[in-house]
Amino acid sequence: MPAPTRSIWGPAIEIADRIASEEPDEAGRLERTNREIQWCGKWTRVGGAIQSTCTECGCLLVNQGVVKMNATLCLCSRGWVKTIFETLLGKPVRVELEKAIGRGDDICRYVVQT
Repeated sequence: MPAPTRSIWGPAIEIADRIASEEPDEAGRLERTNREIQWCGKWTRVGGAIQSTCTECGCLLVNQGVVKMNATLCLCSRGWVKTIFETLLGKPVRVELEKAIGRGDDICRYVVQT
């Protein structure tokens, strides 16, 4: 599969690629990701996974009023998280969406299994 491009993923993929090339360890990558890539929550290492909990929808299309919130868009956000973390970590990851505001939950919780 060809590498994702800016036209598909926006500047976040380029930022993730830069962070991965400049930061030798995961802790530094997470810290910079939290500072440099716009997201609805903070990414933290919890046991064997990296997690983020959002109290508001993180979808830019929803937040900008382009589309109404729905569960399908939550899957798009999950794909975005997968692409960002595979770029940051340089390996395949699995992303679970444990809770989603678009599915009626009060929060969104993303869990990246490395």
